[in-house]
Amino acid sequence: MLSDIGAIIVTFNRLEKLKKALDSYETQILLPKYIIVVDNASKDGTKEYLENWKKENSEYEKIVVSLSENKGGAGGFYEGQKLAITKDANWIVLGDDDLYFDKNYLFEIGKFVNDKGNKDICSIVCGTVIENNKIALPHRRILKSKWRLPFTRNIEEQEYKKDLVYLDFVSYCGPVLNKEKLIKVGLVRPDYFIHNDDIEHSYRMRNVGKIVCLPKIFAKHDTESSRVNLDWKIYYYHRNEIDFIKRHFKIQLPYFVVISLVLALLRSLKRRNFKEFIVKLVAIKDGLFGNMGKHPIYMPGWKYNK
Repeated sequence: MLSDIGAIIVTFNRLEKLKKALDSYETQILLPKYIIVVDNASKDGTKEYLENWKKENSEYEKIVVSLSENKGGAGGFYEGQKLAITKDANWIVLGDDDLYFDKNYLFEIGKFVNDKGNKDICSIVCGTVIENNKIALPHRRILKSKWRLPFTRNIEEQEYKKDLVYLDFVSYCGPVLNKEKLIKVGLVRPDYFIHNDDIEHSYRMRNVGKIVCLPKIFAKHDTESSRVNLDWKIYYYHRNEIDFIKRHFKIQLPYFVVISLVLALLRSLKRRNFKEFIVKLVAIKDGLFGNMGKHPIYMPGWKYNK
């Protein structure tokens, strides 16, 4: 008998994509033990759809968590993980509403972790992420250096030809978490809101077990590349990066703060856009002093208008 795997999906105002994501679970060779859908206060009919979805007969348990406000990806996955650790499945797969799995994804991971040795040593098992018909390299990363920024790097594309690759960091696109080790290190930090929450959390998971990628199984990330130069997400990326360094690379923190400020200033000088420097300066300050959660100015939808 293969290991049981539960699932968490976080959704916000993308009902049509959510339907596709749920369909990709329905067609799995190994069905999940349960699906927890965390709705981040959607306003597009998602709530009503999920009320009906929950009532439909299924071979797995259906659970809907409706939040009263948008808590971001980090807050949504926190709520899902908080519930998932009370369930009896020993593994938990994570994905947003725009992630669709090949039908053998859970089966192959279930088969891999069914081996007692793999179960005991692995904290996360994942597959390859595909975006726009290509391998999306940034989703699977290793530690480059504790003294360089960025401190991570993508695994090389040639690594995906192997049967197994060891990682240090994964995005929340299809990682399957060992529930026992998740309980040991704690849940994702909800106050990150978005960006680098998965990097920080997978690094903690990496410290209690191996992170393994099985490159021959795939999850499709239905996203489009964004070329927005300055919007609200920039703030959270840099603030959470500093918080990560403060928590895990304490000795290197002063160096990283100086480097981050210098790089931000040089970029602003090059672009003649000092608003970007101000945003990053506020982000770095807030990361240093622990001002987390949603910022009163850099809320979802904020962007710089010249």
